Amino acid sequence: MYHGDEETLVEAARTQTAMTHDDPLVVDAAEFFARVTCRVLQGERPSMAAAQTARERFGGSMLEEWTGKGMSAAQGDSVATIKAYGQSCHIPDAFPGVIHLVSRYEDDLREALVQCVMAGGDSAGRGMMAGMVLGARGGMDAIPPEWVAGLKKGRQIGMLVDRISARS
Repeated sequence: MYHGDEETLVEAARTQTAMTHDDPLVVDAAEFFARVTCRVLQGERPSMAAAQTARERFGGSMLEEWTGKGMSAAQGDSVATIKAYGQSCHIPDAFPGVIHLVSRYEDDLREALVQCVMAGGDSAGRGMMAGMVLGARGGMDAIPPEWVAGLKKGRQIGMLVDRISARS
């Protein structure tokens, strides 16, 4: 909805996150992923968008450190990598795991989410962030049709997605 107005998106992401999380690093992470997603929607590769956002907006911070950590393991086994980082939703554990998934599976949303689930722990938190970034890259075509076909409200969801897309 705000991909054409990055600063409004960032303000909305920070405000919403601050309502539910009392950790400044989590609020910064919401900004980070909003900015990364905007860059991906503008055509940047997810790993490049993450690296540049970390360097330009969060240089010297824990977010830059965690971005480097996740990217450095981009070729590693996802389950082992995420287990080594920690499987919880605690930001120092989850953030580098998301970056690993986004970097390793830049063009394969399906495999990123499968590996996220296989790693266990708080796969919902990791999957939400990785899915947002990789979904921005691949669009609706990146979602395996069999994941949507059986949804009871799939048709209504599709219509809502179309309405949101038309506004963008």
